[in-house]
Amino acid sequence: MKSNIKRNKVLDISKTFGVGSSRYISCIPFNFKTQMIQESVLNINNESGNKETDYLLTVPIGGGIVHWNVKTKKRMNESPNIYKQLHSDIITCLIRVNPIKSTHKQKNKNEWFNKYFHISSSYCGEIGIWDNDWNQISLFQIPSFNDSDDYNNNHTRQQKEEQEQEQQENQQKQQERKQEEQQNEEIVNNKIMHISFDESYESFPIVRLAVSNEHGNCKTTILKFDFSNYLEDENQVEEKEENHSSSNDQLKISIEYEISNQLYFFAEMVDSNHFMVVQQDVGKQGFQQDRTMKVGENILNILKISSITGEIVGEIKNSFGQECTILIKNQNYYNNENNNNNNNNNNNNNNNNNNNNNNNNNNNNNNNKQIIISRGRLLQIIDTNTSTIIKTIRCEGSGLMKDILFYDNLILVPCSNSDLLLYSIDINDKIDDDDGGGGGKLISKYKSGNSHGEVYSLKWSIAGKRLWLFDESGIHSIYLKNTINSDDSINNNQLLKEDHLNEIDKSNYCLLYHQITCCGIDFNENGNKVACGDFLGNIMIWNIGDDSDSPLNQYCFGIPIRSISWGKNELILIGLLDGSLMYWDLINDPILIDSLNDGITCIQWEKNNNGDGINLVAVGTTGGNLYVFKKNDSITTDKIFTLEWNYQAHQPVIGPQDLKFGSINKFAEIWSLTFHPTDNRLIATCSEDQTTVIWNRITGEKVKTLIGHTTAVTCVDWLTLNNDDDNINNNNNNNNNNNNNNNNNNNNNNNNNNSSNTILATCADDQTIRIWNTDLWEEILVLNTNDIGEWHTVTYISLIVPPPPPQLPPHQQQEQHISSTSTKTFSPPLVVCATQNGWVFVWDIKSGSKVYSKRVHLGSIEGLRWNRFSNKVISCSSDCLIHVYDVNN
Repeated sequence: MKSNIKRNKVLDISKTFGVGSSRYISCIPFNFKTQMIQESVLNINNESGNKETDYLLTVPIGGGIVHWNVKTKKRMNESPNIYKQLHSDIITCLIRVNPIKSTHKQKNKNEWFNKYFHISSSYCGEIGIWDNDWNQISLFQIPSFNDSDDYNNNHTRQQKEEQEQEQQENQQKQQERKQEEQQNEEIVNNKIMHISFDESYESFPIVRLAVSNEHGNCKTTILKFDFSNYLEDENQVEEKEENHSSSNDQLKISIEYEISNQLYFFAEMVDSNHFMVVQQDVGKQGFQQDRTMKVGENILNILKISSITGEIVGEIKNSFGQECTILIKNQNYYNNENNNNNNNNNNNNNNNNNNNNNNNNNNNNNNNKQIIISRGRLLQIIDTNTSTIIKTIRCEGSGLMKDILFYDNLILVPCSNSDLLLYSIDINDKIDDDDGGGGGKLISKYKSGNSHGEVYSLKWSIAGKRLWLFDESGIHSIYLKNTINSDDSINNNQLLKEDHLNEIDKSNYCLLYHQITCCGIDFNENGNKVACGDFLGNIMIWNIGDDSDSPLNQYCFGIPIRSISWGKNELILIGLLDGSLMYWDLINDPILIDSLNDGITCIQWEKNNNGDGINLVAVGTTGGNLYVFKKNDSITTDKIFTLEWNYQAHQPVIGPQDLKFGSINKFAEIWSLTFHPTDNRLIATCSEDQTTVIWNRITGEKVKTLIGHTTAVTCVDWLTLNNDDDNINNNNNNNNNNNNNNNNNNNNNNNNNNSSNTILATCADDQTIRIWNTDLWEEILVLNTNDIGEWHTVTYISLIVPPPPPQLPPHQQQEQHISSTSTKTFSPPLVVCATQNGWVFVWDIKSGSKVYSKRVHLGSIEGLRWNRFSNKVISCSSDCLIHVYDVNN
């Protein structure tokens, strides 16, 4: 089997703190009769009461997975991988797939696909195949949205068949090339938000995966999984002997069909040759062109399409109503009997395009061949064989449904007030189909016993009694208490008959850390701990250096935290949005330093103090006020900090400025500030007023005003370069900078002899990053992030000056013929920035080239820091996760 994915050249996520990524994870089908976690980590010896497996699950977290015991609130140390990175960007879909029954044609009796296995997709379009123990089987990169407008426009069926063999033969080389291109950091414009695997296995050894891309006017990709190399075949054996091919031990994955620019969402495989999609106007504009359906019509079409030819073979047209938010299959869509029969009777023919239609007739006898879509609080059940709506249910309660449970004749739906409603349907009863949504009967109303937020995902833990619920803050294991006395809740369905008497533990469990928007983050001095705040007022301390999965320390202020700065000797300053400036030594309760007259937006300890100890801290507020406090080390005063200087550094501006973002005409928030790296007299502040200003705190003088950004300046950083980096100048930065659409700003600086020991970086809502030589006060580089292809702002920035490599001892220098007077080789300085929609970018400042670009969070990034001693980067986000990155020099 292949090894894990290649390490990125610049940043690698080495650890993630938090519970998991349930937000925006679409369509995670789960059969409650199977364990959600792999067998190798299960505690199967617990025979009394509830099985321990009822509290175990594997969840995606950023680009990786973790295994939790929600009852003990611990990550499972006995797991082979307490944290395993699957993708270099965020996982958007993760499904567990039914085993493929072993056949006598297999080369090996027990293959990885004869057990449950996993399929994952990342935001950029990387598809991962993993065995039952999460070992990597294969990775496949779907081309970006721009690279393949429509795969089928210029290809007849015959041409595709001729090219298919060549595509499979070159797959490994293509994948290596695509991974290399990714490492060169061209933006991959995919937004994979839905995947569906054909688990009927009627066409085995060919199985298909439908992948939905929501960028622009959307793209649906049908991937063909070819398992032929795992089967014995005379022709394949002869071919292997002739070609001496080593690829025959691998799963072959290729693109069979693609459809673009049709506004197709939620492509769901309904049999081996067909998928169903929702075509809808979602009131947006595309990546490159306007939506193809008229905005505002609220038209929704449901189409059944051939995965081989793209022909529409069934449709439900002009269904008016609200936007569809989910489409899922009945969880009993594939039953074991059909799987076994299909595998035993399948044609072991590699060319299965002509014989699969006969197998589809077997589906007519299965009453669970249904999909369900949600439109607001309205559910519509569709027969996939006839492409007709067979039931419509108007659900009680309120709130948008982002997931439901649909098993056999039961449908469980969430409500905004934490209620869960269980409906039953009778497919054969036609009486209630035409009365405006009365196609289902409410048989149970459950109170969860503990409140939860908006539901993103639901799964059964114990059928009909215990439920996994994922909301925006964490994971809940909920015992369902019925508030409706109805015999139908047990007698009319097999689901509730099986396990409803086995539940002994009636407690609710939840796994929560940061629950609402992480904001404000910093390292300790050594870079082995992280402090992070959130909008509920919690601050938590996390240890990077070990496998701990819970905070080392925490405190709740009850008021939103906006900024954190960690100084020497474990001293943390916390800024609250009510203006309270707090001081915490991690031992005693936090102490109030001062109550300022407006909300605190940023805090920063000084960077250098000429050996006098770090004693100064700068604070910025929503009103544009700059405060400088000094820490008192004297034992003769009770005040830990005294105010040394304050000034209204930025004021509201009434004028022609772009008011699209922010509130420049009402406020002039200081969004970020920093001390000069070696001269603590100088402080840089950036503001909603679109400027960055350099202040002399001793004289009160405004030293310099930096302009150029056209919207609010959101962050600033200031560092000293290594000696090897002194020759950063305009001419170097203009070379090979494909991302810079503002090169005219750089043409003013033409003196190659001018060197810079200090550089300052700013970022803004205008999607640009500007680098300044602060010895000459000249702008030397302008970068931008507008190739993401969707609306965003740039929220945080950090300069990275990697430490020099360790110098070899003299005897090793002599052995390697290295002169003791030779110049050290330094890695080039980098600038890393974060965006409102979860992307992280890194540029090499010397060359101006982009060396990293990934969407790593599912929400807005609200904090970014680099630590010089550990050479690590941290980020936090509204998705309630904290990522730790290794910087690879």
